[in-house]
Amino acid sequence: MGVKKQWRFREKGLSNAFLLICIFIVSFIIAVESSNDIPPNPLLGLLGIITIPAYLIVRNKNKVHKEHQDNRVLYSIAKQKNLSSEVPILQEVPEGPEYGIAGYIDVETTGLSAKKDQIIEFAIALICYEKSTCKIIGIVDSYCGLREPTVPISPEASSVNGIYMHDVKGKDLDYKRINELLDKADFFISHNADFDRKFVIALFPSVVEKDWLCSMNGIDWLGKGFYSKSLQYLLSMHGICPSSAHRASGDVESAIKLLACSADNKNSYFSELITKHAREKLSKKNKPGYYNGKHYTEYVGTIKILRREGEDGSAEKLLLKLLDAVESESRAKGFGVAPWYYEQLAIIYRKRKDYLKELEILERFARQKHSPGASPPKLLERLEKVRKLTLKHISSYQPTNTGTEYL
Repeated sequence: MGVKKQWRFREKGLSNAFLLICIFIVSFIIAVESSNDIPPNPLLGLLGIITIPAYLIVRNKNKVHKEHQDNRVLYSIAKQKNLSSEVPILQEVPEGPEYGIAGYIDVETTGLSAKKDQIIEFAIALICYEKSTCKIIGIVDSYCGLREPTVPISPEASSVNGIYMHDVKGKDLDYKRINELLDKADFFISHNADFDRKFVIALFPSVVEKDWLCSMNGIDWLGKGFYSKSLQYLLSMHGICPSSAHRASGDVESAIKLLACSADNKNSYFSELITKHAREKLSKKNKPGYYNGKHYTEYVGTIKILRREGEDGSAEKLLLKLLDAVESESRAKGFGVAPWYYEQLAIIYRKRKDYLKELEILERFARQKHSPGASPPKLLERLEKVRKLTLKHISSYQPTNTGTEYL
């Protein structure tokens, strides 16, 4: 019998024995307190109160200890298998439909708020992989750069990434180079993708058109026995030493090595991540209310970021695609459409003084089923005003009859 199995039996025996003792104590207290010949004893009552919680604490401690023992075995195996795991730098990029390109992105920022804070370091590496097996072939290109922000770097951020204002003073990213790399990637990956994506969209709106996978939440780390999904912890458990922890370039390089590893010596984490994403995307492909694998409500933050950064063109393209999802869900479930998406397009067109397109989008809203609330009547009222404004705008361009056309 293995050591781990022996511990499980011993733990189960100890827990059961402790439970029997607790039951005996509580039964004794009830018997004594119910006796009319013996006056109530407060100490016995206190003992009864602490007995059951004490059992639960001991049981939980044993459970945590068991999980720790299991994890130690798993971590030892993971380290032995993946110590030599390296992802090569390719001198030539494999060509052909059987290969794909993924872009792994990591950013360091002035703080945690995508509304107030900014990117101070950006790193990306393009990974070539075999589509049929989801095997990583190697890294084909990469870039890392620093950027001076217009807001101060918070002390909390500097304490984590080690970047201070004097490190980034006068520096900026190579935007042309980054856009070239972004265009080559079929999709992107980040560890905690929701965080990185919000910051990257503000500088590079084109990323909104592509899928973004999360190596933190897209892989069942906890189910594999790891007690944390943090990148630095996972790297240490796989024997991977980053060149510089909590720095964009070091995290990207190390994270790619991690994705090339596996816990079962079969499929890599990269394969699990892609397969899971593809399965989820396929299940939602024709589902009403979904665009590109996500419900249209999940794009609200993205639209707000694009509009705040003055990227109305990108916001318009995305909103027009989301309207199809909004209307398909309305038809399928029988409730009114979400007016916010129509309103945002109307605002964009009014800002451009494109009254015809504003009229078109509001008339499209008027043809849909509406839910109760203040927004639908406001948009319908706006529609009437736009109709008058459009007529006035068109009439101002009508040529006047001066009689010269007959000369």
